[in-house]
Amino acid sequence: MYLTATDADTPALVTPKLTEATANNAFPVLRWHDANAARHRYTVQLSANGDFAESQGALMVSGNVWQPADSLLPGRTYRWRVKATDVLRNTESDWSVVGAFTVPQPRALLKASASRNAEQEPDSIDALGHWHAYWAFLFQTVSRDRDVVREGSYSFRIDNPYDQSVGGVANWRGPWGTRLPRVQPGEKLRFTVWAKATGESIKPGAAIWFLDKNGKRHLGRSAEKPGAKDWSPICVEARAPEQARSIYLTFSAKGRGTAWLDDFALERADSAQ
Repeated sequence: MYLTATDADTPALVTPKLTEATANNAFPVLRWHDANAARHRYTVQLSANGDFAESQGALMVSGNVWQPADSLLPGRTYRWRVKATDVLRNTESDWSVVGAFTVPQPRALLKASASRNAEQEPDSIDALGHWHAYWAFLFQTVSRDRDVVREGSYSFRIDNPYDQSVGGVANWRGPWGTRLPRVQPGEKLRFTVWAKATGESIKPGAAIWFLDKNGKRHLGRSAEKPGAKDWSPICVEARAPEQARSIYLTFSAKGRGTAWLDDFALERADSAQ
């Protein structure tokens, strides 16, 4: 289909502003104005370089709002533009002027208990603290315990009946779960989980995994410690490899006994004090 340029009205960018403003979060909502929006569809381009040689975006967007599906990289400046296609006249507009914004550096990616996410920073990943059991075998069980809690209304309880039992919990990464946090290759992250247990025969642990662009997991680092009857932290640090795009977090318990895990925190170790 042949489209004639400049016959459709050129959209006017609204937010983020045309100057290099700071976006509200890593999923900025891009808005533009067009008097003939009812009969227009839009092409949106978003790029971390000035010439749009490499860009992401969408085609045939209806309405005057678009939001990226994946989180943008913190600290990076992005440029964006829009053009309209008149679906009745088969014409298209020129590109809009180019807007620019910078994605803020989050103060904390996650600070939550097992039962709530109230202390997440507003620019963190939505609902990162939703968790689910990722394996259960040899009669091992994962449950919520409202009687043994460090913070919030419940903790995660892992019961392992045998010496070789292993049970674990991961932040949900399915289509109905969370958007996983994006990472930059080379940045260092720290994941902390508080744990207690019935004794040293069971070892609570935590791990940071990195996912590449194909969704394949790569273990960053894991840590475990003998169970203790009082709450104590398990900290694991890992630096994102070259192929890393996002993070997948797990905590677990290995060996016979019962362990409780609560009060998770994820932060950038390079900037932590």
